[in-house]
Amino acid sequence: MNRRKLSLFVVLSAGLILAFSLPALSDTPSAASPKQVAAPPAEFVTGKLNLPDPKQAGIRSQWAMLPVELQPAADGSWTWTQAVPIDNAQDFALLVLSPDRLAWDVRVETPDRVELNLKDADRLAGIDHTVGQLGEGAAQYPGDVYTFSGYAPGEWTVRVSSATAPASKAGPSGYLLLADRQSPYRLFTHLSSYDLLAGREVGLVTAIYHDQAASEDSSPSALQDVKLDPELRVHFPNGEEFVTPMADDGKHADGKAGDGVYGGLVKVPVAGEYTAQVIVRGQTPQGQSFLRTSEHVFPVIDAGLTLQGVANVEVQGASTLRIPLVGKIAGKLPGQLLVAAEVWGRDAQGAAVPVAWISGMVTPQAAADGSVTLPLNLDAHWIALAKASAPFELRQVRVQDSDTHIPIARLEMTAMKISALPKAARSVVSGATQDMLMGAHPAATLTGIKASPSAYVGASTTSGSKLMLVHGYCSGGNPWPTADFTNYAVFVDANQNRSH
Repeated sequence: MNRRKLSLFVVLSAGLILAFSLPALSDTPSAASPKQVAAPPAEFVTGKLNLPDPKQAGIRSQWAMLPVELQPAADGSWTWTQAVPIDNAQDFALLVLSPDRLAWDVRVETPDRVELNLKDADRLAGIDHTVGQLGEGAAQYPGDVYTFSGYAPGEWTVRVSSATAPASKAGPSGYLLLADRQSPYRLFTHLSSYDLLAGREVGLVTAIYHDQAASEDSSPSALQDVKLDPELRVHFPNGEEFVTPMADDGKHADGKAGDGVYGGLVKVPVAGEYTAQVIVRGQTPQGQSFLRTSEHVFPVIDAGLTLQGVANVEVQGASTLRIPLVGKIAGKLPGQLLVAAEVWGRDAQGAAVPVAWISGMVTPQAAADGSVTLPLNLDAHWIALAKASAPFELRQVRVQDSDTHIPIARLEMTAMKISALPKAARSVVSGATQDMLMGAHPAATLTGIKASPSAYVGASTTSGSKLMLVHGYCSGGNPWPTADFTNYAVFVDANQNRSH
């Protein structure tokens, strides 16, 4: 097993105004526009379409993950030893995960100095041993799980030895996961923001909470009556490691000082994939020590964009408004970007009224002066439906990398300068149509289908073309019954995890 893949696998398993007068009406001929989507005000005024709070992607941990890094011993063997505090030993599990685990001799020493050789686990009282597969699908690895019951809490010692040298000394030989399942103390950790751009600081935030008082649907409350000594370890794409203590001082993305929430900051100099581990040693109010860790993988991209000024809106066709967002590039932009914004206008009384949320995959249009244009489209029927008038503005504008969804640029608000509105903006609209939501469909007919054409809506072919049968994201193969089709081609890219 590739040790880099093992490391990432364990990390993933243990656990994006200025006012103007009313524009005149225009009736310019239609122009082709890229595919974009929209949503009604009910979908965004509550914040549903905003970037999610990083807390919503937080990791709750009741375990400690220990990398096993074997070192040469005087007798020629390779060994590793670590003391681990267990605050409730009535029911805790030890998982051994390594490609070399069959060659390992794993022993644990209880707080009362009794050594247990886990090779004899099937004959030892209070230890249950199972061998299973950890993971899903093609990403499954064998592991030994030892469950302990009826033992005393305190400081346990874990020793691993091997008669042979590890196959690779570039990283850990494997991992041990200890889960103290009866302990109520849990670790909650999350990124402080999604601004994961090269050259900036990234923060991780952590706190200990009480499992019995926490809801799975909300961010758990931090306990302030436990003593904590948290540490952040970050592995850079080039293999370097950054280690820093975490602080509850209000200066490390941790919020209010002294509230039991700790933060750690790290400057991410280059683009790539970073792995991080938060290690928290603590002490309960009763004086019992414990250890918890959480593991994280996050990308950093080398891109940047500063959005500028007013959007000078253009009318295209009988119902389309082209809204060009202009910015200055800082870094390197991807070939495609996800752009989204809320459109607001004014009602008859002059109060702000939501019109629509618009979004699309946009190809940046670079200019010779170093600026870039990102065009969005608005169907003017949304203006008619909202009964909105000028001045119009964009709110919650965001530009994201299409692969990682990392925000590259954001604006709270920018004005829309419109010299003319299409007639559709003053038409009578009773509700959102499919064209308003998804854009106009191409005029084509369904061909190439022998049976159940209603089951394959959206397929269209013209002379000299084929019907493309495309499977889903991460699919194991082609799910389509090819006997139901003629003049088709099958797309197969099985068992992959690719950006759409």
